[in-house]
Amino acid sequence: MIKKRHKNKAQKEVDSSLTLKRCHIQEIDDEYDQKCSNVTKLEDDLTELINLCNATDQFSNKINEEVPDMVKEEEESTEECNNDSDDETDEIVKQKNLNQKPVNGCCKNMSCT
Repeated sequence: MIKKRHKNKAQKEVDSSLTLKRCHIQEIDDEYDQKCSNVTKLEDDLTELINLCNATDQFSNKINEEVPDMVKEEEESTEECNNDSDDETDEIVKQKNLNQKPVNGCCKNMSCT
């Protein structure tokens, strides 16, 4: 009977030790799963960043291709506008000069030179 008690006590200690070790293993396993999950999230974030960088590069390249053409078009448009404006301004000045009457040998609203 005493041997049986010692055997039961020893068995309980072994069972308790095994239970503690199983709990510890489970904690390690849970921690490993969490770290794997974190790594997967980091990989996903990195992939997203790479995709954003690639999209930014493509956008930048497109801008670099299109902007010089847009600037050239704008310059041409401005030049045309300036040329048209000069012609129109010259015509307005001519008409104004034709309609002005001399005052003391000079045209009104104009300086004598």
